[in-house]
Amino acid sequence: MPRSSTRPGTAPGAGLSDTRKPGDATGNGQDTDANDADFSTPGTAVFRSRLSTPATPPAALGNVKNTLFLTEGAGGAELAWANAQAATGYRVYRGTTADFMTGNPAPWSTPSASGTTDAETPIAIFFYLVRATDGVGESAE
Repeated sequence: MPRSSTRPGTAPGAGLSDTRKPGDATGNGQDTDANDADFSTPGTAVFRSRLSTPATPPAALGNVKNTLFLTEGAGGAELAWANAQAATGYRVYRGTTADFMTGNPAPWSTPSASGTTDAETPIAIFFYLVRATDGVGESAE
């Protein structure tokens, strides 16, 4: 995991790993460019097995919010975002103006994982919005 040279995070103990904040129903995605503020380090490992109490499913669908990253790849523009809690898929919307969602467009792409590639060479700038879905509802952001 990359660490900022000016504000490094705390190194986790043996057998542990850092977690990007906030780590709740809104998804993991805090990035203030200060790793000591963006990551939390667990104090002790929590191991689970088939005999453990089952996890409680989330009560609400999480948001993708501000975790969308766009990079130029060999096959076109590569979009990636953080996984949203309880999401079974994603709806990616694409438009040529910043206010393209006012027209209630249909999704441009519906990937089941947290990423997709736009192979089209744009004639104009594309704007993207990603929303999580649980197969019934859609996240607000």
